[in-house]
Amino acid sequence: MKRLLIAAPLFLSFAAATPALALSKVDAIIEQALKKKGIPGLSLSSALPGGKVSTRSYGSADLERQVPVKADSIFAIGSLSKSFTAIAVLILQEEGKLSVDDKLAKYFPDYPRAGEITLKNLLQHTSGIKSITSVEPFKSDQAKDWTPAEIVALLAPQPLDFEPGTKAQYSNSGCIFLGLIVEKAAGMPFADFLAQRITGPLGMTHTTMGSNSRIVLDRVLGYAASSGTVRNAEVASFSAPYASGGIFSTTADLARLVKVFRGEALLSRKSVAEMTAPTRLKDGSVYVSDGPGLRFSYGYGLELIKDEDKFYPAKTGAISGFNSFFIYKKEDDTLVALTANLDDSLSDLILCAVQILDVLKAR
Repeated sequence: MKRLLIAAPLFLSFAAATPALALSKVDAIIEQALKKKGIPGLSLSSALPGGKVSTRSYGSADLERQVPVKADSIFAIGSLSKSFTAIAVLILQEEGKLSVDDKLAKYFPDYPRAGEITLKNLLQHTSGIKSITSVEPFKSDQAKDWTPAEIVALLAPQPLDFEPGTKAQYSNSGCIFLGLIVEKAAGMPFADFLAQRITGPLGMTHTTMGSNSRIVLDRVLGYAASSGTVRNAEVASFSAPYASGGIFSTTADLARLVKVFRGEALLSRKSVAEMTAPTRLKDGSVYVSDGPGLRFSYGYGLELIKDEDKFYPAKTGAISGFNSFFIYKKEDDTLVALTANLDDSLSDLILCAVQILDVLKAR
């Protein structure tokens, strides 16, 4: 295991963009996290000012076969998928095919209380719809390839957790509805919209909808750990999370999202400002989390990390065997994306990202 945790050889793009001292600091940050948590493999990409995307890879993509993580190693990114779904909604809004102010009833007229819930509520976790991951039998059978229609049917009898717009509470259900709404508004499957309107234009050549059965070249395997022992992660469906958490990608592809946040691709600057604005509840207050650790609000398909009076667009992702994270710091025009093939490694990725942003700023 110790040998597998040594950093892989440096990719030239990273070396060209980042001085040696900064690189050694980045290595030290990552290696400390790998050793502390026992993470088998990790990928890091940074989008730097001037358009350079730099990638650094560490450890193992497959412990049994001793396959190292590479620049094009494909990870399950979990809820980072929600950011892609939000972008899809805003593309269609700019084209006049839907509005975030539309009621859910416009698309699901028979769904209970759909006339009280807007697409904006779904994007910002203020709908009150229970997270499907807490609803049986989905909760106990996440290895099954549930269809989006089956998930909607499971959710329909569930009471709302709160009145729409009065609170914010993370729910994996919102983007299930939004994926289906994108399909209805665009007239094509969500996977086709993703490929034709988002990943294709951004040059994300390794980003696709996930699957357990489809052959995916350079797929990374997921792991879990307990009492210092690494084991294979529990089997989970990569198609059931759909537009809420079912995308596969690389960090190099994820770093290309910087073009969206810069207003250079896919969305107008007005839409980007809308996507990255913190959630405002019905009473007019801005929602900010009050728990321990980082404080955040919700954007559209984003967590907006709060630092004094600023909110930074970011997104966390977790699915069996994998964690992922990206954050964009506008004043430094830098985006950092990390993926790891270990359960419960998210806090380590967030800490790494914050430290790496400081190193890149000072380079």
